[in-house]
Amino acid sequence: MTPSLARSLLPTLALLAGCTATPFSLDDCGRTCGDGPFFLIDQLAFVLEDDSGLGGFDLDGLTEDCGAEDGTNADGAGGIDNQLGAIWDVLPDSAVAVIPVAIDTSLESGAMMVVLELVPGADDEPTELVFREGTGRPLTGTGARPLPNQTIDLIEGSNLLGSAGSLDRTTDGFRADDLDVVLKLEYIDTQVELQVVGGQAELADDGDGGLDLLMGGLVPMPAVMDVVGGLGGDGDDGVRDILEALLPLVVDSRIDPDGECDGLSGAFRGHAVPVFLFDEE
Repeated sequence: MTPSLARSLLPTLALLAGCTATPFSLDDCGRTCGDGPFFLIDQLAFVLEDDSGLGGFDLDGLTEDCGAEDGTNADGAGGIDNQLGAIWDVLPDSAVAVIPVAIDTSLESGAMMVVLELVPGADDEPTELVFREGTGRPLTGTGARPLPNQTIDLIEGSNLLGSAGSLDRTTDGFRADDLDVVLKLEYIDTQVELQVVGGQAELADDGDGGLDLLMGGLVPMPAVMDVVGGLGGDGDDGVRDILEALLPLVVDSRIDPDGECDGLSGAFRGHAVPVFLFDEE
């Protein structure tokens, strides 16, 4: 068998190695693989401000904090906490170019392999969103995006990256509060972790078995600076130097509502494809 033929059969072989399940719909929240269902994030990008407004969530019920005024979304609602999206246009071009590339390459390589699990409760209605860490390099297709319906293996031991509880059904899907998750990035062989706390998430059926995602939360400044420190670039024009000087000046949030200004708000828009987990039985 030639290498190219073998690779073309990998998705089929992977499905046979795992458990089988019908495509998931938010209107039919049945279990797959005994738990789940499971999805793999294949797209993730910062939500940026545009002419229609600023996407994201009102995380603190305020319209201004830490000397920073919150944004307004496309529906005219104020109080949107998404400072990263609001300041994106004023960031240096070098910084704007580096971070999206780090996210895309991490999704492609498997450095950021985030497996979503919708944990079912009574009547199989999802009650919690769990983030688990996969391992290995995912099979990719057009645009180097991970393919749907492949079989994913989780890292050994604790594979929990985070969770969001209190899933409430909405018109289009579900909304989750108490989002707390760690996103792992890799850039120029440097691994960094982006911690997101005190957040919210919305999940919507994409009509093709996958999920459209909107996640927002607060990133503690130590975690922000850890990520910046891993982006590389020395010298006066380096990405690292620019961001280390700029980002502490635009802090807009409090990790502890009664504490000091020590967080940066942001939001991500993404997508996840349905996947299976290897059956170890």
